[in-house]
Amino acid sequence: MSWKEKGTALALALLLTGCGAPESTSGLPAEAAPSMASSSQVRPESSLSPGSEVSVGESSFSAPAETDLPAMQTGLVREQLLDSEESPIHYSYFLPENYDGQKAYPLVMTMPGYDRMWFGEDSSGSNLTWNGFTAWTEYPEEMIVVSAQLTDWGETSAKQAVCLTEHFIENFAVDKSRVYAAGYSAGGETMSRAVAMRPDLYAAYLHGGSQWDGDYTPVAENGVAVYIFMAENDEYYGSQKARDAYNNLYGAYQKAGYTEEQTAAVLQAEIPDNAYFNALGIYNYHGGGSVVFDDEKVLRWILSQRKIPKISEYGGNGLIPSKEQLTFPIGMELGASFTGSAYLAPMIQNDETYNFPATNNIVFAPGSRSSWHSHGGMVIIGTGGVGYYQEEGKPAQLIRQGDVIQCPAGVRHWHGAAPDSWFSQIVIFDSHYTPSADAAPDAPVADEEYANLTTEEVESGTQGDRLMFRQGEQPFQSPTFSGTAYLSSVLEEGNAAGAPGLHYVVFEPGVINNWHSHEGGQILIATDGIGYHQIEGQPVEVLHPGDVALCPPGVKHWHGGSAGTTFAHIAVNTNPDKPGVEWFDRISDEEYAKLLTE
Repeated sequence: MSWKEKGTALALALLLTGCGAPESTSGLPAEAAPSMASSSQVRPESSLSPGSEVSVGESSFSAPAETDLPAMQTGLVREQLLDSEESPIHYSYFLPENYDGQKAYPLVMTMPGYDRMWFGEDSSGSNLTWNGFTAWTEYPEEMIVVSAQLTDWGETSAKQAVCLTEHFIENFAVDKSRVYAAGYSAGGETMSRAVAMRPDLYAAYLHGGSQWDGDYTPVAENGVAVYIFMAENDEYYGSQKARDAYNNLYGAYQKAGYTEEQTAAVLQAEIPDNAYFNALGIYNYHGGGSVVFDDEKVLRWILSQRKIPKISEYGGNGLIPSKEQLTFPIGMELGASFTGSAYLAPMIQNDETYNFPATNNIVFAPGSRSSWHSHGGMVIIGTGGVGYYQEEGKPAQLIRQGDVIQCPAGVRHWHGAAPDSWFSQIVIFDSHYTPSADAAPDAPVADEEYANLTTEEVESGTQGDRLMFRQGEQPFQSPTFSGTAYLSSVLEEGNAAGAPGLHYVVFEPGVINNWHSHEGGQILIATDGIGYHQIEGQPVEVLHPGDVALCPPGVKHWHGGSAGTTFAHIAVNTNPDKPGVEWFDRISDEEYAKLLTE
């Protein structure tokens, strides 16, 4: 079914160039050629009765440019020929009637089944009445639609499909985040290969009534969304091939680090029974598979997907594709106000003993993010992977491990993970802030907005190399330390969260400090390696990245590294109006040697 009646325009053949080779016109007649007779088919395939013929009117032409390039033609542009390294590609395409080269349009590359492929001049244009082509041209959103008549359904045709996609991206006003593929029957075999060959090109793929011939892993790793449609009793393929494709893609997405929720958002399968088709007057279930193109909700699902640029495309580093690579704890999953999966691990509660702002570690799965929101002043410290922070009206900032961002009170912002990386961050915030009465409500960060971010690097100067943060340049030597340590600053006083200064202490293997006490107390956050902390009269705590050690005001404690690793932590001297420190002796070598390292 279509959603609106509209005429399409007949266009003269364009002399375009693609895939590095010259192109010539086909010389075929403008009238629609008849479909191939079923008796000539090697692969029997009974298609749905074609819909109404595409109406043809006069084309509109723009004035030729001074460079004498051909005028851009709109409407239906039939029976083109593009030379490629494999063999000439026969194709037709549709441009919106109001096509504007200054805009960016979705591109749909759709491939028909066997009976509409290229078998010579008699078959020319047989794909143009196929609902797998016309449904996109009649959809109530302007887009560029391309359909080729290829000569096989294997490696050659897949390369040609990729070549044709690249040709349109390079020569037309295409939104690169919205390039889609669709294939039915033999065309599905072709496009499953093409999407797997160049998953970086396509945002989503509609796989109708066909077996999957491409690889699965590249599709999942590049986040291509896939909708699979197959009749339960497809006479040619059977439905098990669709189930196998779904299961293999599901496994590939899971291996790529997708959660159940994220996988469900990018992978759908529909396998209707005979009753579904019979209700539509369809009794040939393979040929009836093309009915998927008449389903507005399926087309809408495909067109809702966006190709999100990967951080790796920016030349970025620090990507973490698997949550197992994170060093800080993941915590409990969050619900409302987040898109995708996010997790919270509480670290420090704001109380009257330490008077330190509330502090949590938040972990975002790839592509997940908070809503636009505002609250009290906040400091974000990257602890793993790559993420984003964006204030309203400003470019998004790329946050990597060791970066520090400050968000002033009341500023509307969002933060989350890059599309191809898990992201872990410490957030220190003023939990006592009262928002103004006219503060804007929370609102999700739309997929289109997220897919088209303008980004810039954070230049906090705190990012480390082999360690989480920048290590102090000069060794710190003191009789109160058993060996060499390094001191540097992560966050100065007077910050947005109202926290005291945060210092970074690196202990060489086996180095610890003496027993000592802080008049105002101290908080330690382990960041690298394995270390120790002990309060007088209590067992030794073994510290791993993400662990927090609290020492109350005036209480003796010591801390330092294990013998086998370089150990580092953030140190906060709480209640800074009470800065006094008193030093004592150190534990013995014998006591240290007995310490556990697990």
